[in-house]
Amino acid sequence: MSHFGLPRLPDAPDDHLMPRDAQPIDYPPPGSTRIEPRIQHVQIRIDGVWRHGYIQRWSRLPDSTLAVWLSYQADPEHPTIAPIWGWYAYDPEAVVPVGSAKPEP
Repeated sequence: MSHFGLPRLPDAPDDHLMPRDAQPIDYPPPGSTRIEPRIQHVQIRIDGVWRHGYIQRWSRLPDSTLAVWLSYQADPEHPTIAPIWGWYAYDPEAVVPVGSAKPEP
């Protein structure tokens, strides 16, 4: 179990069918709008590894892309280390709700 009482996520094996990693983005440009929250507790794929995360803010960019401001557990083996924060383009293949069956590989 992780520090937050969530099950640990296994590292994904090398496989050509693996889901893609979440894509970081710069701070949302002018014209972006804050939108109502959707999901908050997520699993995010970073560098080929699923990590526990928490979405703080949702925004819609001018091109209609959804963006999320989130934190994720930097080191699952040391949960007391400060989380990493960043903006990411929302991709349902790379940012999935906790409890979803997506992070199988």
